[in-house]
Order: sequence, then C-alpha cells, then structure tokens
Amino acid sequence: MYDFALCAPAHRSRHVECGGFWSPARNDECLERLQLVVARVDCVLELLDTSIVDARLREVRVHLLDVRRRQKSADREEIALHRNQHFVDPWHRASRARGAQNCVQLIDGTICLDARIVFRHSAAAKESGRASVAGLRIDLHSHIRVNFATMEHEIKDVTILGAGPTGLFGLFYCGMRGASAQVVDALSQAGGQLTALYPEKYIFDVAGFPKVLAKDLVRSLESQAAQFGEPVHLDQHVTGLEEHDGHFVLVTSTDRFPTRSLVLAAGIGAFSPRRLPQAVAEPWYGRGIQDRVLDLEQFRGKRVIIIGGGDSAFDWAQQLRGTAEAISLVHRSDRFRAHAATVADVLASVHTSHTKVFTFHELHDIHSAGEYFDSVTLRNVKSKELERVECDVILPMLGFVSDLGALNDWGLELVNDEIVVNSQMETGHAGIYAAGDICTYPGKLKLIATGFAEAATAVNQAVHWVHPDKKVAPGHSSNMAVFGQKDD
Repeated sequence: MYDFALCAPAHRSRHVECGGFWSPARNDECLERLQLVVARVDCVLELLDTSIVDARLREVRVHLLDVRRRQKSADREEIALHRNQHFVDPWHRASRARGAQNCVQLIDGTICLDARIVFRHSAAAKESGRASVAGLRIDLHSHIRVNFATMEHEIKDVTILGAGPTGLFGLFYCGMRGASAQVVDALSQAGGQLTALYPEKYIFDVAGFPKVLAKDLVRSLESQAAQFGEPVHLDQHVTGLEEHDGHFVLVTSTDRFPTRSLVLAAGIGAFSPRRLPQAVAEPWYGRGIQDRVLDLEQFRGKRVIIIGGGDSAFDWAQQLRGTAEAISLVHRSDRFRAHAATVADVLASVHTSHTKVFTFHELHDIHSAGEYFDSVTLRNVKSKELERVECDVILPMLGFVSDLGALNDWGLELVNDEIVVNSQMETGHAGIYAAGDICTYPGKLKLIATGFAEAATAVNQAVHWVHPDKKVAPGHSSNMAVFGQKDD
C-alpha cells in the first residue's frame, strides 16, 4: 500500500490506489478493508495511542517475537487466528456510522497466518501527525502517530559478533559455562567464509578430522552449539554499539541486542572476493567468471583457469582434479603463498594429469563465439609474449576486500584492520574481547584451530567478567554436570 493513498484526503475512489486494498473505496470512503500478511517480524510496530489495539493482536505479536527469538515453534497452528478473523470490536463497527469528511477514518484489518507484517512504505510512518501505514484498528485521524522501532531483545551474558567457526564454537562454550549467549551475524547463513565462499573445500588442519568439507564442519559446529538452545541471529547488519546502565547494546539495522559482555569474532569483517583488475573481465562475471566455488559438480568436464598464487588457488587446483577436464593455474610470479605441500602436489600433477601451471603470466584477453567465452589470451609479464588457452571457466582467487564497518568507530586499537588483544583476548575496553581472524597479537596464527582456542579464552574471560564468582578456568568437560557427568 502506498502512503499517499492514506495520508492524503480521499474525495473519490479514483484517489485511492489499490495496491494493498481489496477494492477501491466506495462513495462515502468511510471504511475500507485491507489484508495484512504476517510473515516475519523485522521491527516492532508501536502505536502511541495503544487504546486502539486489540488485545488479541498483542498476544499474536508476542508469539511472533518468541518465534523469532526461537523460544517457540513457528507451527502455524500455534497462532490462534483464522484467515477471516478481524481485530475489530463493536465500538469500531459502530464507528461506521461516522462520515468520512476529508479522509479515510478507519481501516478494518485482516491478519493472515503467515508470520510477517509487510508494509511497503514504512519510512513515511516517521512523519509526525500522520498515520501513513494503515492496519489493525488504526484510526487515521491526525492525532494518531505510528512509529517503527527496532526490536529490543532480552539481555544476554555474552553476545558474539560473527557466526563463523570461531563464533559458533564460542556459542557452545558459553553454554558449557552456564552463561546466556547469542550470536549475531550479517550473513544469511552461519559459517562465515566457509559457507559463503567455499563450502565444498576440504579442510585438513582441524584436530580430529583427517579431512572435512567446510560445509560439514559448519554443520557439526552448529549442532554442537545448538545443545544449549541459545539463538543465532542472521541477516543482522551492525550499525553501532551503545553503553547503558553498565551493559552494552549491540545495534543493528533492525534490532537491538543488550549484553553484559561482547566477543568479537567477525573474521575479516564484511568481505567480498577481490575482482580481476583487467577491464576485459568485468562483463563476464556470472557468465563464466566465478569468484567462489559452491558446488564442485558445476565444473565437471569443464576447462578451468585458476588465477592466483595463494592457498585458495592451489587448493582448488588440487580439489578440481578428477572433476574438471583440464586445469590451468596462472600466476604473475614463480613465488607462491600457499602451503608448501599443496604447491608440491599441484606442480607434480603437471606431469601426471591435465594440469598446467603458467608462472609469470596474467590475463590479457577473453574470446567468445556467443554468450559464453571459449578461450583466453595469457600474457607473459616478462617476455610480453601472448598465448591462447582454451577454457570454459575462470576462477579468480585473489583474496578478499574486507571492511570492519561500524567496528572502526568503537575506539578499539586497530593494526591493519585487526583488533589488538592481549593473551586474555582483551581489547583494552572492559567487557569486550576478540577472537579469530579479527584479532592480532605477537605470534598470531590465522588458523581455524587457533580460532577455537581463542574463542575458549575469550568466553572464559567474559564469563568471569560478568560473573566474578565463576572461575576463569572451566575444568574438564568430561566431568561437567551440564553434560550429565559428575561435577567436580
């Protein structure tokens, strides 16, 4: 529904746009029926004159908020509504007799069973003195104002920013220590880079796994963290951090998360793959140039060129072997930044498989005979010679462009976009800790394995900060009552 259809006077039905209405207003334009679909609660609808809100609507809203917080099931039958049930009492029905002189006065609203309230133009609701969003029993007189406010969650002992491996393990550790906790992440799925960039990539250096697919490791971490029923809030873009009455409030674009302590485990921050610098490449992104591998099968029988000299480039050169028809790895020098064993394996495969390695080469041109390209020209950066190579897919593995976003404004000490911490994972701001790739200290190793250890250290320190009676050292999990064992 468009805001001007309700804010402006409606003298004739032609003035009422019907995007959200079942039918145009009739001649008296006194009352019109609107269907509101309830599918997801992104913000709390606050009516400054709460007397016009039906009590049953309050109950429904509370239920939906509990569903969002994962405190209740989202089973449709639990929402005690019928598709044609209206939130209008006799008093409001009697108001039909009142004439609409210059504006639509009342909206008779209907709620559907889906769990989301959808308003198309909520921004206009901020205008003082105008009810731009009509809905459940809202009188559109000028003295009624509608306000959209972000959702305030219950306070937690620990809030972890980042749902990557470090953050997920930290959430589990909070539960093991008996602390209330939650994870907040901007992505739509948990797992961080493992899920977003290379779910099909094998990881070999996680303790206890000879090798494990990234997506399987994430699934195990989610299962481990879920034992304690603490929530993971996704699609939450952090915009700020506030301090009130001795606790923090993590602010996102839609919600507010009060917390007694904060563990920053946001990896490299908001990230995106670095794009190829050659202008000729830009039109082919999404049409043969792919900067992430989400499914190995899409490369079966393809001729693949991988550009880069780091771990990701060599890992995919190794893992696509046997799936792709041919693999060519292209790098501007003969010095690689990948694990030595992986480099040795790929170089050795040049003699035993359909793998080629082009050192001192870069992309020069892309050739096509139609919608998709079929070959590229590589340029030798030393001799300037050109060589044409057949290919179907280009995988640029050039690293990432990252941005810490709002964290830059929190007064933390940063070195090369990394938060400086001590051996207790303390950031220098009381109650705020950091773990994983986002933090740095002398001798730092950026590994999933060390991220797990840093998460345990940060959480133990945070729990002790919040509850001084709890020791920093957690004891052995094999003896903990929380797992059904004898408590030391």
